[in-house]
Amino acid sequence: MRQSIKGIYLKHFPYSETSVVLKVFTQEYGLQSFIAKGIKKKKGAAAVLQPFHLLEIDCSYNSNKSLNYAGPIKLQKPPVSITMDVRKSMVAIFLTDILYKCIKEEETNPELYRYTSTAIAIFDESEFNVNFHLVFLMGLSRYFGFQPSAPEKPSQKHFSLKEGIFEFPNDIFDYHLSVQLSALFRQLIGTKFDEISELNYTNPERKELLESMVKYYEMQLGMKKDIITSHKILETIFED
Repeated sequence: MRQSIKGIYLKHFPYSETSVVLKVFTQEYGLQSFIAKGIKKKKGAAAVLQPFHLLEIDCSYNSNKSLNYAGPIKLQKPPVSITMDVRKSMVAIFLTDILYKCIKEEETNPELYRYTSTAIAIFDESEFNVNFHLVFLMGLSRYFGFQPSAPEKPSQKHFSLKEGIFEFPNDIFDYHLSVQLSALFRQLIGTKFDEISELNYTNPERKELLESMVKYYEMQLGMKKDIITSHKILETIFED
């Protein structure tokens, strides 16, 4: 039976001269792959396959298949600003790469889908804020099971990227953030999207926080070091 499947675009790969394999985090079935047959030769059809695009895919879905054929693919609603603001486009590229490298389960995860799709809508409809990606990543960590908690004691001033906690270590290792950076990292915990304007980081601090957040994701998800490099595209945003 044909159905309309809602999903978040993650990535696509060439399948033939005119077709692609599309990776989508769907609302109904989790991470799924679709063959978008002939999409390259249909004028304007491939334009929907962009970072932070919320898709609606017409499909006769079969759970026993690893690849399903997609029918017409359209946007759930036209983007307001993501494709027109180069700063938002760069942030969308980075965060979509994070989602692609983190979402591996072919199982439905309604809470993760709700968080991500809501965040995308807020990002698209709001004025650009240079701290959005930091708040997004901190909130996203909750759905992968490693969102940190605030320190329980005043002496716990170093955040451990390895353990995911604030502590007072006897020895400082390279996975411990400095006291100053740990304090900035702590400010992100629990910050909601409508509170982003209250964060006041300098550009160097923002860059350090982003590097630390990327390392945190890599360590907590067992990734190889430096497997995430897409955050480098954001450096021009952080230039003083």
